[in-house]
Amino acid sequence: MRLPLVMVCGLAALAALTACAGTSRNPTVARWGPAGDASPTTVAASPVPLPAAPTTTARASATPAGPVVPRGVTAAIAVFDRRTGAFTERRNVTMRFRSASLVKLLIALDYLWDRGPAYTVPAAERSRLDAEAARKAPEERERLEKAEAEARARQLAEQEARAAAARECRRLEQERLDGRAMLADFVAKYGKVDEFKGIAGQISAFLDKARKVKPCPPA
Repeated sequence: MRLPLVMVCGLAALAALTACAGTSRNPTVARWGPAGDASPTTVAASPVPLPAAPTTTARASATPAGPVVPRGVTAAIAVFDRRTGAFTERRNVTMRFRSASLVKLLIALDYLWDRGPAYTVPAAERSRLDAEAARKAPEERERLEKAEAEARARQLAEQEARAAAARECRRLEQERLDGRAMLADFVAKYGKVDEFKGIAGQISAFLDKARKVKPCPPA
């Protein structure tokens, strides 16, 4: 006797729900025999072994080293591990930067996020990227040359400013020395004249006072 198709499907669904509701570590799976046989047969399912947890040594060896910032480069880094809930790298996290090209990094991150480290750029895309890099290479070289020229110009201007400050300091010091020499010569020539004895005494007291000479900066 053949059971109606609706009844057979209902019995199959009920058997599947009953098997899923069990709490045993060795669950059973209900299978139906040939058409016309309304009684299911029970087959024990083999347990699936879980993968072993990585050891502490393996986790430690898989931890990448911290980033190396080249000399002369100012970088701010903040890397947050969502599994451990802690930062693995923090450097200059409160420093302010001009937000130039940050959107490009986010676009690249969004593009590569689901592709993983083993992702290979397709040949057509690689050709386009190489052509774009070749087109921008002269612009980048020109930008670097301009930046180097500006840096050299700033360095030269700073050197000239220091040299000018040193020359001005030496000029003022020489004027002070010349003035003291003139005062000392006045006292030597006219200090004994009655009319100049008073002022000569004041000049002598001034010249005898210790001076606090501020050294001139190096050129």
